[in-house]
Amino acid sequence: MKKRFLPLLLALLLLVGAFGGAARADDTVIVNLGTAEAGAAIDRLLFSTESGSAALSGGALPEGCRIETETREDGAYHYLRGLPMQAGNFEFSLSVTGPGEGDELLLIEELTCALSLRPSTPAVEISADQSCAEGEDVSLAVRASVADAGVLSYQWYASDTRSDHGGSLLYGATAAELRLRPEAGTRYYYCVVTNTNNGMMAAAASPAAAVMVQAVRPVSLSLSAAPAKLEFNAGDSLDTTGLRLLLTYSDGRTETISTGFSAEPALLGAVGSQLVTVSYAGLSCSYTVQVREAPAELLDLQIVDLPTKLDYVVGDWLDTSGMTLRVDTNKGSYDVSTGYSCTPRRLEQEGRQSITVRYDSLSATFTVNVASAEKKVESIVVTRRPAKLSYKVGEGFDPLGMALTVQTNQGAEEVTEGFTWLPQQFSYAGRQNVTIFYGGKSCTLELIVDTPAAAQTPAESPAPEPSPEAAPTTAPRPDTQVERRSGQTAVTVIAVAALLGLAALLAYVYLAKRERILALLEKLRNRTGRN
Repeated sequence: MKKRFLPLLLALLLLVGAFGGAARADDTVIVNLGTAEAGAAIDRLLFSTESGSAALSGGALPEGCRIETETREDGAYHYLRGLPMQAGNFEFSLSVTGPGEGDELLLIEELTCALSLRPSTPAVEISADQSCAEGEDVSLAVRASVADAGVLSYQWYASDTRSDHGGSLLYGATAAELRLRPEAGTRYYYCVVTNTNNGMMAAAASPAAAVMVQAVRPVSLSLSAAPAKLEFNAGDSLDTTGLRLLLTYSDGRTETISTGFSAEPALLGAVGSQLVTVSYAGLSCSYTVQVREAPAELLDLQIVDLPTKLDYVVGDWLDTSGMTLRVDTNKGSYDVSTGYSCTPRRLEQEGRQSITVRYDSLSATFTVNVASAEKKVESIVVTRRPAKLSYKVGEGFDPLGMALTVQTNQGAEEVTEGFTWLPQQFSYAGRQNVTIFYGGKSCTLELIVDTPAAAQTPAESPAPEPSPEAAPTTAPRPDTQVERRSGQTAVTVIAVAALLGLAALLAYVYLAKRERILALLEKLRNRTGRN
C-alpha cells in the first residue's frame, strides 16, 4: 500500500508545482494544464490512480489530441498526448473508472482539465544588406514559417539604427517583399511577421537589413543638339530654341536636358564669331555663333519720280515705268526703282484712284486718273441655236430664235439681233457652216442642207362649172408669229404676200367673168380650127 501511495503523492505534487496545482471540490479534480504552443507535440500527465482507465466525459479535446492511459506496477497513469494545430482555450472533463462488483464499472475519479494553446511564433529570416546608387530601385524580402495552421501577415519598418524595434511604420508595405527607391544614405529595414490562428496572434520581428544608397552627382555636361539659330545681327538677343544638353552622372547614367539651363551672353554685340557658354547643375559647356553687323533700319519711303503714265481707262493694268523711290534709313538714304509692289494692279474704278506702293515694311501712295472705257467686243458664241436647222438648196438662213453671248471688256451679255451672217443663200447640199458676225468678231454654226424634191408636171384640170352664187374669196393670211426677222426675211414675206394676193385676184376675176371667158375661149378655138 505504501508503494502505491508514494507515486500518487509524487504525481500530485508535480501537477501542483508545474501547472498551478490540482484541487478537489465535490469529488472533482481540477487540473490546470497551463499554456502550450500550437504545432508543438503535447505529452502531459493528467492524473494517476491505482487502477482504471480515463475517458472524455465532457467538453472537447484540442483537435489532434487524445487521452492515453498507461498501466504500471504502481498504478494507472493518464496522459493528454498529440499534435494540436489550432490555437485557443480548451476545457474538457475526464472520468476515471475501474472494475467494480460484477460487470459494473466503478467511478474512481472525475477530472476537469483546462489548456491554453497559443499560436506558433513565426521563424523569420531576412535578405542580406543591399547597396545601390541614388535613384535606383532596391528590394528586401523575408522568409517566415510557423508549425501550426495559422495565417502569416507582414509589416515593414524603417530605422536609422540597426534594430528590430522602434522603427517607423512604412504604410502599405505589407508583403513579404519590400520594394523601394531610397534617398542617398544608409537606413535599416525590418519586418514584423504575425501569425494569426483562431483569433489569437503571435508575432516575431526579423533582424534589420541595411540599405546603403550612394549619392549620384552630375559629372559632365556636353552639347547634344545645337540650337536652330546660329547666325545673328549685332544687338540681337540670343535664341537657344532647339538646344539640347547631355548630362552625365557619376553612376554612368545620362540625361537629356532641354530646359532649366542658362546661356551667356544674352545680348550679342560683338561682330564675328562669339562663344556662348551654357550652364546647368554647376557644370558648363559652350558653342559658337556668328554675329554680323545689323542692317540699316528703314525709317521712311518717298516717291521721288512718279510713273510716266498716270492716265488710264477702266480695265487697264497699272504701268509703273519711270517711278523712283527714296528709302530713308538710320544710316542714310538710297533710291530704288525695283523691288517694290503696288496695289491695285488692275484699275477697275472710274475717276481718281489711289495707288499704294510698298517697299519692305514701308509704304507710300500716288494718284492716277481712270476714264470710262469704250465697250469692245472680245468674243462671241452661239448659246441658243435658231429654230430652223435644216434647209433646202436655194433657201436662205433664218436666224429666228438664235441668241449670242457676247463677251466685252465690260462683261458678258446676250444678243438676239444686230448680227449678220454668210452665206446668205445655200447653194449646195450637205453640212455647211454659217459664219455669224457681231462687233467685229465671228463664230460658226453648222447646218444641214438637202437637195430640193424634183418638180412634177401638173395634170390638166377639168373645166370648172359655173357658179354664179359663188362669192369672191380672199386667200387667208398665214398665221405666223415672227418675233425677230432679218432684212432678207422681210423681203421674202412681202413677196409671198404679193403672190397670194395676185392669185386671189385672178380667182375672183375668173369666177366673176366665167361665162364670158368661156365664150371667148370657144371663139378662139373655132377660129383656130378654120385656119
